[in-house]
Amino acid sequence: MAADLKTLKVLVTPTSYGKTDARLFTVLEKSVGQVVYNPSNRPLTSAEVRELLPGCDGFIAGLDVIDRAALEAADRLKVIARYGVGVRYAQAYLESFYAGFGFAREGAPYSEDGIAHVLMWRLP
Repeated sequence: MAADLKTLKVLVTPTSYGKTDARLFTVLEKSVGQVVYNPSNRPLTSAEVRELLPGCDGFIAGLDVIDRAALEAADRLKVIARYGVGVRYAQAYLESFYAGFGFAREGAPYSEDGIAHVLMWRLP
């Protein structure tokens, strides 16, 4: 039986989470019961991850140290996901290439270092 998402607690540690799209905060916070964010502006140590993991059902991980010591505190953890999975910032000329792998463009192209790029999401 699937858990009601509103009963779940999710830890989010990437320092770049939501920096290019603030909707990530809104969507996650509306979807689950509680979200715990990285309290620092850097990847977390094993001890810091260990302190935040108890009671978390999900963990959207950044570049933190995730070792045995940290995971021993994960009393409810069901999934660890690496932030950015399914998201691709692609040079615009590669849009059709990535579309062949299930990615779809969102929004207008933007310029990065004088090169046109597009934000692409992997569709479920």
